[in-house]
Amino acid sequence: MTPKPTKQPSRALHRAVEVVDPGGRPTKLVGGIELRMVQRILEGNYLDVVAEAEGIAPSTLHLWRQKHPRFSESIRQALALAQANKVTLLHQAAEKGNVSPLQLDALKYILARRWPRNWSEQVRVALQSEVSALVADLVNRLPPEALEIVNAVVEERMAGQSGPVADHL
Repeated sequence: MTPKPTKQPSRALHRAVEVVDPGGRPTKLVGGIELRMVQRILEGNYLDVVAEAEGIAPSTLHLWRQKHPRFSESIRQALALAQANKVTLLHQAAEKGNVSPLQLDALKYILARRWPRNWSEQVRVALQSEVSALVADLVNRLPPEALEIVNAVVEERMAGQSGPVADHL
């Protein structure tokens, strides 16, 4: 049986961050900001969005992660938990079979977009394979003159010199 997705952060995520920053302007890393950030991450938000929602620059969030190991660990754990929750939902939906294909596709899409290293690699490999097969087929079927035109268009695109497809019509 697949476990239920975790809605609440673990106790480790509730730890208070010790903020010792002598001199300079007082830090905003106080109060409930850490817990609010963790909750937003668990909802699936990107770190930059979380920072902006809390009224801080994304660079400040990244600086806090470097300076405060416990805060960094809370963020890392929330990111992992957010992914695990989506995977759990996907497994539950697949097991029960009472979810529409559109909902399943949405979960897969979220996983592939939010965590591409873990979830979109297979798509890239399949796409590369299909493109390679298409190119091989074109090379075998096109007359040399047409192949030269295709090569010229591809080279223009690769060099960034070409505009929209409509430019070539």
